[in-house]
Amino acid sequence: MEAKKLSKEKLEEVKKAISQANAKRAEEKKQKQLLEKRIQEITEFGVRIDNRYFASDLKFAVEHGISLPLRNIQAVLTALAENKISATPETIKMLLFTRSLGLDLGHCFAQLADCVARGVIPEEMLKYRISRDSRKILSGVVVAAVLDKKISEDLFEFLLQGKKITFVTPSDYSPVVKACIEGKLSLRVLDYLIANKSSFCIEDWKMMYESGIDFLVQAYLREFYPEIEVDF
Repeated sequence: MEAKKLSKEKLEEVKKAISQANAKRAEEKKQKQLLEKRIQEITEFGVRIDNRYFASDLKFAVEHGISLPLRNIQAVLTALAENKISATPETIKMLLFTRSLGLDLGHCFAQLADCVARGVIPEEMLKYRISRDSRKILSGVVVAAVLDKKISEDLFEFLLQGKKITFVTPSDYSPVVKACIEGKLSLRVLDYLIANKSSFCIEDWKMMYESGIDFLVQAYLREFYPEIEVDF
């Protein structure tokens, strides 16, 4: 192979190309460092919420597929409910429906209910969000929300009938049974639970029997004394 010495002009051309490549690499490195810094700031913004940057921070997170830690999502929802930060309908939709952000329906339901109660999130929007999520919510959080009138009974029944609520133990039904018998919730709820063969604890069955309400007494007899026939 015969070696050939490059001309001065060609060497200058090569040097220029190297210089441009190095400048491009330096700029890319700088941009990457800025991006990493911004991502770190964004993933911490739940604890240092600033209304001036909330919408742009959220948009940045969405555009870059950044998943926010659960505690920060909860902090954002709490701040919204307490009117410490404000959000447009578009921002609310972004927060609720952008999967990459990481909003966990089950772990955030209490904060979401507060937002509904304060009028920050429309209940119909939350209902639609729930309908698109396969995860379930612990019964205690939902029951507390409906009894505190943070969500409507309509939404509670929607969750119930859509099998979006998890009752872990028989005693988890107790607050619902008590609320229905006391008139804080519609007896329609209890009728649905009985029809779907919910596993009530013995104390709840006794409460239903002692209420004297016809279909509850009837359900009690079917459960414990199927041989007894009573004309209701």
